[in-house]
Amino acid sequence: MSANRLAQRQRLRQGLDWLEFDLRVTHVPRHAEFPVSSWTVTADLDDFDEDGESAAETIFWMDGWLFPVLPLGTRMFDALDATAADAEVFAPLTDSTGRLAEKYQPGFGSHLVITNHAKLAPEWRGMGGLGRYLAGSAFLLLSDFATCIALHPSPFELREKREDDVPDHEWEAGIRKLTELWMSLGAEPAPGGNLVIDPTLIHLQNAVDQLYKNLSASA
Repeated sequence: MSANRLAQRQRLRQGLDWLEFDLRVTHVPRHAEFPVSSWTVTADLDDFDEDGESAAETIFWMDGWLFPVLPLGTRMFDALDATAADAEVFAPLTDSTGRLAEKYQPGFGSHLVITNHAKLAPEWRGMGGLGRYLAGSAFLLLSDFATCIALHPSPFELREKREDDVPDHEWEAGIRKLTELWMSLGAEPAPGGNLVIDPTLIHLQNAVDQLYKNLSASA
């Protein structure tokens, strides 16, 4: 292992218990037609120098939307369709009336929490589950909002790295890898190639706790 990698692991060991998560929600309360809110979660890792001063580095970023389960005058299906193509893929979670299907309303929150993109800084990958730990911690942070947390496994980074189209087999392999990753945090298959996390179950918390133990030991 290189000296730089060893230094990173040491820094992670020192900062794992001091990771700072920042959740920001943008809400327009008077926009009754499409009452959707956007959210962003970032995770910062401190770097302490010889003088004890710290400088925070953002190593993880995730975003998405909050859709109220009982919107005023707007069906969930219509709100999903009007927000963005990335949100429209979750329409199969609605029932024949255009509302969120009852089976996807197990949580105590009031919103369908949709995850759009999640990204771990490239230099912090390969740490033995750090990205999953940060994503799972972010989901726990969002759980109070959630009647359900929904994801659509899409390897968007494959398109960022090339100018031509991604071959189908490579794209499908990326989907399978992401599906396994999210299912390790307690996600379950749902219609339309989507995944859902029931925020009332202990699977997510257990997975995050185990990842923390693994990272603490390996770091």
